[in-house]
Amino acid sequence: MGELRSVSDTITLWFTKSKDSPPGAAMPSAEMHFNLWRHVRSRKADEDFLDVGILMRNAEQLGTLSIYLPFTFKERPQDLMGLLREKQHLLRGVFNEVVEFGASVGVGQESFTVQKGRQHYLTCHGGLNPSRLTTRVLEDSDRTCGTILTFEEPFCAGMREPGGHYLRFRIGLDAAASVTFSSKKSGSEGSLSLNWKQREYTEIRFNEMRSIQSSLQSTLDRDDRHAVPISAVHAFLLRDMAFELLAAHSPPYKVRLLEADLWRGYAPETFGSDLGRFVVYHWKKEFDPPMADQSVVVFAKFSYESAKVYAYVVGIILLGATGSALQAVSMSLCNWPAWRSLMLLALCWAVLYLWTDWSDLLRRFGWARLSKGPRKK
Repeated sequence: MGELRSVSDTITLWFTKSKDSPPGAAMPSAEMHFNLWRHVRSRKADEDFLDVGILMRNAEQLGTLSIYLPFTFKERPQDLMGLLREKQHLLRGVFNEVVEFGASVGVGQESFTVQKGRQHYLTCHGGLNPSRLTTRVLEDSDRTCGTILTFEEPFCAGMREPGGHYLRFRIGLDAAASVTFSSKKSGSEGSLSLNWKQREYTEIRFNEMRSIQSSLQSTLDRDDRHAVPISAVHAFLLRDMAFELLAAHSPPYKVRLLEADLWRGYAPETFGSDLGRFVVYHWKKEFDPPMADQSVVVFAKFSYESAKVYAYVVGIILLGATGSALQAVSMSLCNWPAWRSLMLLALCWAVLYLWTDWSDLLRRFGWARLSKGPRKK
């Protein structure tokens, strides 16, 4: 698969001020959390989804909060606050702290507090119904670019109290949306190559100004739109342990095996026992003091095995058939001895070996002496 990334592939966050904003109120700040899950399945379609968490502080003047996502989706975002309320042990996993459920708050009791010991830690906000969260597809020059999610005034009103306020949602990525973040490429350039390796390039961009299209820029340039100062960006790439990290924009802050018992019930049920095979790659970027318009790019290059057993079997059968045909032709037309036919067959094998990357196949069958190793390019 070649490069399929869209032109406008950056995530952007902004806000509008409340009409009741107190004079002299501090600018709000946000800490961003991105969890990009990728579940590769051999006999079924791959599963990809993005979790977005936003931790707001000093939100006294917050009117509405908007985030642009550079893809479109059919189903509404899933509110993960209800999941955290139901499975309260997940709170420790999400915040990496020894915290516990406090009490339900808000008009409809959609929100709840989180405590650390006996102290208030933060407030989690849920209830993403259409009156509190609106979506708008953004188009530019008759081409769909992405989606703007806006947390409306009724939702943001509950975030104006002092302290930290957290929201978290999930969006399923179809095939068209998943290539916004990840693209694949075969591990070899040869047309007859039967490589087992696939390369995958994954990138998450946040506030990358060079990637913003004119239609989104015109939205951001309005006088009532304000960039949210960013205090930190955390990006988590979750991959099966069969994936090997080859390169990245910087070394990960932390790499760990996913705690399957802790996160069971958070990931979809279709993950099943595969949940215990996931590795979490964590990158973070902090800004002190929080700064607006700061761009963050997370880039990672992975390699993983692609099951091509059938291609190898077909190749071996074709090679055997070709050798048999050549032997029959040589014996009938030239009346060559058998040893010359075997030499011709060996020559055909050598030519095919040099043309393609059969060295990998030989290593897999344990014929190390016949393998030259990877060819230099």
